[in-house]
Amino acid sequence: MLNTTVMLAQFLFPTDRAPRAWDNVLITVNALFIGAGITANVAFEKAAGRGALSTVPRPGRG
Repeated sequence: MLNTTVMLAQFLFPTDRAPRAWDNVLITVNALFIGAGITANVAFEKAAGRGALSTVPRPGRG
């Protein structure tokens, strides 16, 4: 939802300058932060025994 809002704002209010090196650094750091969060979430789900990709119901777990 947030990404859609940002993309819409960029479409409605385009900039007239090229991205600077610092902009690219911030985008890269943001992408790494999001990737680390997704990795941690999947790891915690796997450790808890309820993997995100698991579709087979397990006995005793409602």
